[in-house]
Amino acid sequence: MKLSTLAKNLALVLWGLLMLTGCGPFAQATPQALPTIVLDTSPAPLQTSSPASAGIATASGIIVPATQAQIVFPLAGKVATVEVTVGDLVQAGQVLARLSGDQQLHAALSAAELNVLTAQQALVHLKEVTPQELAQAEVSVEQAQKALDDLLTPSDLALTQLQQEIVAAQDALDQAQKDVDRLKYGRGSAEAVSIANADYLLAQEKVDRLQDDYNNTPGDPATDLGKAQALSNLNSAKRLRDRALAQLNWYSEKPSASDIAEKEANLAVAKARLADAQDKMEKLKNPSTGDIDLARANLQEAQRNLDKLKGDNDPEQMALLQARLKNAQDQADAARASLDSLELKAPFTGTVSQLNFHSGEWVLPGQPFLVLADLDHLRVETTDLSERDVTKIEIGQPVSVLIKALSQSVTGRVSSISPLADALGGDVVYKTTIDLDEFPSGLRAGMSVDVQYGTGE
Repeated sequence: MKLSTLAKNLALVLWGLLMLTGCGPFAQATPQALPTIVLDTSPAPLQTSSPASAGIATASGIIVPATQAQIVFPLAGKVATVEVTVGDLVQAGQVLARLSGDQQLHAALSAAELNVLTAQQALVHLKEVTPQELAQAEVSVEQAQKALDDLLTPSDLALTQLQQEIVAAQDALDQAQKDVDRLKYGRGSAEAVSIANADYLLAQEKVDRLQDDYNNTPGDPATDLGKAQALSNLNSAKRLRDRALAQLNWYSEKPSASDIAEKEANLAVAKARLADAQDKMEKLKNPSTGDIDLARANLQEAQRNLDKLKGDNDPEQMALLQARLKNAQDQADAARASLDSLELKAPFTGTVSQLNFHSGEWVLPGQPFLVLADLDHLRVETTDLSERDVTKIEIGQPVSVLIKALSQSVTGRVSSISPLADALGGDVVYKTTIDLDEFPSGLRAGMSVDVQYGTGE
């Protein structure tokens, strides 16, 4: 209201009082002079604006932590321990408090983990069977069935094959026996020695003849083709002569210990093969009760293995065991989560600004146990920006912030504007958030500020 208007209103009031005094029942007989009131009708002087008032809008605000949270337990329980006090700086993930009752949850977790292990082992035994494994099991059953049938009713083919095996084993034994008997008379028989000696003599005679041809051929073998051919023929004859001599010497010598051992070992192997073939023939013609029982047991084992593989390949059984394992794992996860819920941990690094419970007290789910604030990162939240001014504000807009308690101004920028309005004494206001460019010494959460928008640059 202007000063001239105020003066006019005051004059009217005084005039009314004067009239009441002069005419009323309490009026004095002798009127007294009233003081003279001089009304200033000159225009009111303009208020000088401060440098900060040049902004496009103003608002009041408060310093608040950039991050602040009420920490709650998701479960009801008795407070076992409180690990912090008001004012403590805690790190993200640090345990702040614990509830009692962890023994029961540890037992539930152990039981759930045992169920998981049991379900996993059941799945290991019930594996996916490949077509190759199934085919091999079917072949094993067929082979075991044939072996049993051959014992009970030998086929002509089986008898013929076994008879041929016996004949071959007998021939091998006869030859091995001859080789051993020959060792008594040297490595070679008299006939073999005579043949080897004849071969040597003929080879030597050829060497002598070719030696004469070489000697009688003129020229140098290095340059003359005829002389070179004679030398080549002579050398070939000498190699044949040396080979014949070595064979003659070998047949003429007595066998070595290694030769005797080798021939005797071959004889022993031949005897064993013949005995084995004859034993098979005897069992084939006259199987014993034990052999028949063993063949039947082998068939039953092969059939059981085949049936097991077919059962393991059952999709319904596989799905059931997989569902059982999933349920056991879910129970284990739930038990771990419940166990973790007994510990209240800091979601971020900050300072404990409020503590509402102590050890031994009972807390309900969702009750604020403590308040954690990040006091190293502060910002401004306005409280009374008018709806007439909010349209002038933009994200990133510079501001000037006067911190009243410090009598100091700092700059900042608008970081957010609330999309919803609040009511303040009947007025519609919007909250804005401001990030400060610097943090003066002594700045604390809760300090009040004045904000000038559009200034600060």
